[in-house]
Amino acid sequence: HNRGVCLAALGLAEAALEAQLQAGRLLEGMQGVVGRLVHHCNNLALRYHDLERYREAQQALEQALQIVPEEWGWTRAFSEYQMARLYGVWGEWALAWDWLGRALGEPDLPRRDEATYRILGLLLAHRRGEKTGPWIKKLNELFAGEQSQAYGRFLLAKARVLPPKQALKSLQEALKLAQQNDWPALLAATHTLYAQALLQARRPHEALGHTQSAMRLLQTYWPTGCSRLEVLWTHHCAQAAHHQSDKALLRQALAHLLQIAENQVPPQHRQSFLNQNPLPKGVLEAARAAGMATL
Repeated sequence: HNRGVCLAALGLAEAALEAQLQAGRLLEGMQGVVGRLVHHCNNLALRYHDLERYREAQQALEQALQIVPEEWGWTRAFSEYQMARLYGVWGEWALAWDWLGRALGEPDLPRRDEATYRILGLLLAHRRGEKTGPWIKKLNELFAGEQSQAYGRFLLAKARVLPPKQALKSLQEALKLAQQNDWPALLAATHTLYAQALLQARRPHEALGHTQSAMRLLQTYWPTGCSRLEVLWTHHCAQAAHHQSDKALLRQALAHLLQIAENQVPPQHRQSFLNQNPLPKGVLEAARAAGMATL
């Protein structure tokens, strides 16, 4: 279990999943290990989410919520937070907000957990068109003095909701943090979001350098703070802005998206995933404009 957590922090998502599955096999048939089983299910969901295997993440969370003791409020909150994250991926902003409200409403949340949940709250507030300033202020308080990977993810989330100039400042800090600590998963995501901010600032040449770095990292690592699909899509956007558009890369991003939509998104949420989540929506619009077959 702990080995899986460490491997995941490095972006070695497949190996992390295998370690977590090994932990689960050790628990089979054991008595009196409800607490360990709940933590296993929660972390198994994290590992599946890292790999964009969202249906399996949902199944693990449903199992965790079914067996968690009533008095373990902060443990239940972790499952509720992850459910909110799933519904956020699927573009179901209202349902995601409801699940997150349950998680943040649990009493006695550890400070680290509250900070993690509020990162998602910041992103959902942005998607819902609500004020993000109060969320950023509270997160700055919760992360005061920290230099953790969670703080790095906060820097990335903050960059997503700020104008390009302020976003780049946040991303510069995240880049330094990832490089100093040799965190390739965070580094891949930072390069990707850095490129997005540079494209918004009309600096395509610099953006392409960052997406190239992210793509090199993607050969070995899975990103944290964004998805593999987002890395592929952002690299395509940087190439297109630099007049080096590559249809093969767009086809790769489209195929990856369609695989997720068909296999990892429940049918009732598929349309919101494709039409409300800006990432799939952007990929589909570009693919259609290029004459590629889509859903």
